[in-house]
Amino acid sequence: MAAAPEGRPRPPRLSGGDAYSSLVGILKYLLPAIAVALVLLLVAWPRVNPVEKPYSLGISDLQTDEPTNSTMVNARFDGVDDEGRPYHVTADQAVQRRDDERLVDLVKPSGDILTRDQTWIAVNAEKGLYNKDEEVLDLDDGVTMFHDQGYEMTTESAKVYMKDGRVIGKRAVESQGPSGTIQSEGIQIEDRGAVVIFTGPAHMTIYAEALKKGDGSAAPHLPGEGGSK
Repeated sequence: MAAAPEGRPRPPRLSGGDAYSSLVGILKYLLPAIAVALVLLLVAWPRVNPVEKPYSLGISDLQTDEPTNSTMVNARFDGVDDEGRPYHVTADQAVQRRDDERLVDLVKPSGDILTRDQTWIAVNAEKGLYNKDEEVLDLDDGVTMFHDQGYEMTTESAKVYMKDGRVIGKRAVESQGPSGTIQSEGIQIEDRGAVVIFTGPAHMTIYAEALKKGDGSAAPHLPGEGGSK
């Protein structure tokens, strides 16, 4: 091996341990610098390469294929007739129809009509349909009508014109009251309960006690085409 020229110092020779210590020292400062640089890059990247239409999901984006029903529990509809007398329609449940906002399907509906002499007529059924604009209540599936004079009438279906105070039923009717019983093929209640007509053929049974007390006049009117007994 050639000897170093005279007058020039020999370069220091690093041992294995000294080289490792130097590498650790360099990485000690280099790695934090790289981490800081990555953080700065992540922050600055959206400005360097902005997204034209960012995507977001809002409530308006969540749509169903079918509209939901409008349902009311313990529903109540109030109104007045042409002479200012009140009436009420109630139901355990009311469901607004989607195809016609005027129509409401009712579960266990009932209606109250105040008569001219301040008595009342009450009707109820298992189900019904109420037209809010026309103020007409269609009752079905076991209709019961109560008249303030003490009469109870049952039939399968009836149409109640709440504003006019009229009731029309075209199915068989069973009626009983203080004066007797009546069976007929239909019923009409007119003039807000002032006139009750049982359409015939009709059959009436008058209690003897009612005749003795002079209560026969309280019996509902039978039309000319119906029979009575």
